[in-house]
This record gives sequence, C-alpha cells and structure tokens, in this order.
Amino acid sequence: MFIKRRHILNYLNIQRFKCLKEYKMNTYTREEIESHNKRDDLRIIIDHKVYDVSEFANIHPGGKHLLYSVGGQDATEYFYELHRESILHEVGDDFIIGNLVSSKL
Repeated sequence: MFIKRRHILNYLNIQRFKCLKEYKMNTYTREEIESHNKRDDLRIIIDHKVYDVSEFANIHPGGKHLLYSVGGQDATEYFYELHRESILHEVGDDFIIGNLVSSKL
C-alpha cells in the first residue's frame, strides 16, 4: 500500500511540474517565429509548441540541413512523417521555449 501511495504522489508531483512549466512558457505568433530561420537562431513549431533547435541542429541524427529547411515554420506534418511521437517527448521537451498563439493583443 505504501508503494502504491508513493507512486501516486510521484505522479501528482510530475503533473504539477508539467502544469507549472506550461504556465511559465512564453507565447509566440507565427510571424514572430518566421524570422528565426538562421543557423544560429533556429526555431520551429510542432503541435503548437515552439522549439529553439539552434543547438540541436548540429547533433540532429538526420542532419542539420533538414532542420534548416523548416526553420521559422510549422514543421508538425514533416516531423510526424519521419518520427514517432515519443521522440518528440524524449528529446524535444528540452528545447521547448513556448506556445504558439494566433495573435497577441
């Protein structure tokens, strides 16, 4: 019983951390992301999340040129053509910098 309770508490702490992480993230519009398409300033959008992949591009297993080709754009469709969703969570979570919004007021 103690072990089960500990697992539940760990799960709740993880969920709370995820909520805090979501809350503290910046928001970006598509227009703001479009200008981040250079080798030293490379951002992409996947599933309405904004990723800064400037550093990751050099170690991307498929080559940096693939990321350069979608820099500053929504790469959701392209990403899922080549990857499983689990890869996004295993690797991508470290590079999330914010959420995509339709516009800022």
